[in-house]
Amino acid sequence: MRFGLTGMLVSAIVMAGCSNGTLNVQPLAVETEAAKAELAVSEEEAIETYLTDNFLRPSAGEEIFAAYEILEDDTQAGEIYAWGLIEAYDHTQETTDSTKGVSIPLVLHVSRTNDSFEITGHTTPRDGSYYVPDVRSLFPAPIQDKILRYSSHHIHRLQKEMEDDVRTAKESGTP
Repeated sequence: MRFGLTGMLVSAIVMAGCSNGTLNVQPLAVETEAAKAELAVSEEEAIETYLTDNFLRPSAGEEIFAAYEILEDDTQAGEIYAWGLIEAYDHTQETTDSTKGVSIPLVLHVSRTNDSFEITGHTTPRDGSYYVPDVRSLFPAPIQDKILRYSSHHIHRLQKEMEDDVRTAKESGTP
């Protein structure tokens, strides 16, 4: 259900020459943009709940919805790097237009054990002249350029996913 959560690991082969003209071949796990860390459904739900509970405060008649793209999952550091789109929708209105929202890169600090997953906090880059230096210090080098150039095309895909969720909620009668 989450964009970018196809979670397959791609293998590459690194070849290094050695003496006697023979070739040593070693497998190397490589993570690509299309093959980001696979999250269990409970982890996806925990992320969505965290985003809806911690970024916007709903006004009367509003419900918060969230969509996100996992950019990288660093299990060793206990961090998930994502782009989140969090918006409020007035469920008393017929339209599915959002009333307020935020679109932002974020670092989710997580704790994983054998049977549990907990988001313990988050960090986001500051606004203005702090934004670029914060992105450079908070996020791994391989995804920094994607964050700095995160296009409206990516945001529109997240927005479409969220609008589908809003329509489904309206049709089922759940605000």
